[in-house]
Amino acid sequence: MKSEDGHDEVVFLENLEITFAYAPWFCIVSGRVPDIHDILIYTLIYICHIMYVIWRLVGF
Repeated sequence: MKSEDGHDEVVFLENLEITFAYAPWFCIVSGRVPDIHDILIYTLIYICHIMYVIWRLVGF
């Protein structure tokens, strides 16, 4: 599915979902305890993802 500007938005959304779903596990696998910066980054990615989905659904 292509948007008007030619970007593949499906791949973009899937990449965001993968990033958000697996990002906390990278810290656990690497032995690091997620700190406040990690939590803020994951939260920011999630908020941006939701805003993008709403923006596309509204049709802008």
